Amino acid sequence: MLRKEQMYLTVSEIISLLFFKQHEIVGGFRVPDAVLNSGRWAHERLGYNQTRKFSRYFKFNGEEWLVVGCPDRIEEGKVKELKTHTTQRARKDVLERAILQAQIYCWLTGCGEWEIIFYSLWSDEVSLVRSGEYDIQVVEKALRKAILLKKKLYEFQQEYQKLLKGGE
Repeated sequence: MLRKEQMYLTVSEIISLLFFKQHEIVGGFRVPDAVLNSGRWAHERLGYNQTRKFSRYFKFNGEEWLVVGCPDRIEEGKVKELKTHTTQRARKDVLERAILQAQIYCWLTGCGEWEIIFYSLWSDEVSLVRSGEYDIQVVEKALRKAILLKKKLYEFQQEYQKLLKGGE
């Protein structure tokens, strides 16, 4: 059972739980540091680096979960998320999670709209890819699923540690 202080999620953790965690567990996949560093560089260069953290509680099954995140930019009442890519395939792969991430940031900030902006590391081009309105149902469904996954992962880790120590 998770302790009260463990009942929090960052937006990055939510995206990881919903889109990446199975790859980490099964195949050891991890985004390379060089890719992460080039993304950080682009965010800084293009001004998608606001530092204000937002937080909000989400009630689920009688528990209160703290959700925390820092959107790339908020401008004119819109959450603006910058995603970097090197290929068209990578651009396509990231769109679904980028939209969900922007939706969650809307929930956190109170903004009613979002935009996804892509930056090509190869061609040095910026383009607006998608925009939309905040949808509470999308966010609540994602938060519920992320909480359930975090709990299951915690249970697995506890059982794993027990077995490593010789327990059965």
